[in-house]
Amino acid sequence: MSEGNQYQLKDTLKMLMNSYSKNPHSAQARIAHAYEKVVGKTVAKYTGKVYLKDRELFLYIETSPLKNELEYSKKKIVENLNKELGEDIIDTLTIKKF
Repeated sequence: MSEGNQYQLKDTLKMLMNSYSKNPHSAQARIAHAYEKVVGKTVAKYTGKVYLKDRELFLYIETSPLKNELEYSKKKIVENLNKELGEDIIDTLTIKKF
């Protein structure tokens, strides 16, 4: 192996993690995990599908009162999710009742 192709293990792992974070399926799993941390277990319990499409996060909520409450907190939820994820993945949030 030539000198130009050698990397430290930490640099190699960082490059590997960066490539995984660009994978949409990896981002989806990270968002699902972060969502429960941000909104709490009770709200997450009444949330059905959570998915990201074109930087827009879609939430499907079971109850209308909870949906209405979350509508008032959309901006804060997006900010907290992006902070929890460590990068700005989400631009907008759409909440729907299912």
